[in-house]
Amino acid sequence: MKIGLIGAGSIGAIHARAYRELGIEVAAVADLQEAAVKAKPEFANVRYYADYRQLLADPWIDAVDICVINRLHFEVIQAAVSAGKHIFCEKTMTDNIGHSTELLGLLRDYPKNFQVGYMKRFFPATQKAKELIDSAGEIFTTYIRSYQAFENHDPYSQDTWKPKGGQMSQIKHFASGGMLNMAGSHMLDVMHHLVGKARSVYATNWVPEIYDAELTSNALFKMENGSTVHFEAALSPYSRAGLRQDGWDEKIEINGKNGRLEIFYVIWDQPMNHAPMIRFYSQKEKIQTDYTFPKVNAFALELDSFLKDCMAGRKSVPGVKEGFAVDQVIDACYRSAASERAVELAGK
Repeated sequence: MKIGLIGAGSIGAIHARAYRELGIEVAAVADLQEAAVKAKPEFANVRYYADYRQLLADPWIDAVDICVINRLHFEVIQAAVSAGKHIFCEKTMTDNIGHSTELLGLLRDYPKNFQVGYMKRFFPATQKAKELIDSAGEIFTTYIRSYQAFENHDPYSQDTWKPKGGQMSQIKHFASGGMLNMAGSHMLDVMHHLVGKARSVYATNWVPEIYDAELTSNALFKMENGSTVHFEAALSPYSRAGLRQDGWDEKIEINGKNGRLEIFYVIWDQPMNHAPMIRFYSQKEKIQTDYTFPKVNAFALELDSFLKDCMAGRKSVPGVKEGFAVDQVIDACYRSAASERAVELAGK
């Protein structure tokens, strides 16, 4: 299967290396910055297009991997559907709930495969957590925290978060938001995967006066199963916090009547260097057990799953429904924060 990569920035290069780990070389790449693309070893000797529409028109390409900025996802997905390609799209699926709703209809009967890049689902730790979740019994509360910081990283003096010359900040341009979009989206997908869908949310966001995107996002979800989820995402000042003491402090704690399940995640762009872990407490046995896992490249695992589904004629998960579910929750959080009121989530 021939893969065309649309967008050759940092995440595009990560995907190209993941394909190489699978024994697959990207066949073509589309990006506006030709010199920057050709300077990257990941794209040496790869067919180059300046316009992604030219790549989509190439009959040699079977599947496309969309790694452009979030605000461009919708138009590129539409064009890829028109071209009849298998489609992998990095998260979030779109930056606009109206567009996400359109994609539900557009992709409902689409004969080719479509997957959204929520790679945390593919960690062995997440898969083990899915196996263990029933052992926790009826869930009554969940805590989700995503604190992200790096060495010598002061979250309160970041030029990339500051609008300049009447233009939006670099962060908002690339991510269409702040920590809710960037850090929160992955954790919200895991929330859906393990705990279920939300019925309503009350959220607050903190945007410092000189910034245009939220440094912190807090939300209280009432879930369809009756439980409550406490959610927090923040650009953190704690450069040595977290499981590996590297500033990546990301955890889900699920409390059930029979036990507690905790998942500790690792820094997003180095999953092959560290492995998430699980801690499970059984109230029946009065025992706490730690589960450790081998280091894996979750990007390679999600792309391998996508390609196998394409070859087998299966629909991938997370697909359009899962992508929509996260986009819907993010939209509800922004609306709740703006209105200072709880927002109900309609079922789709």
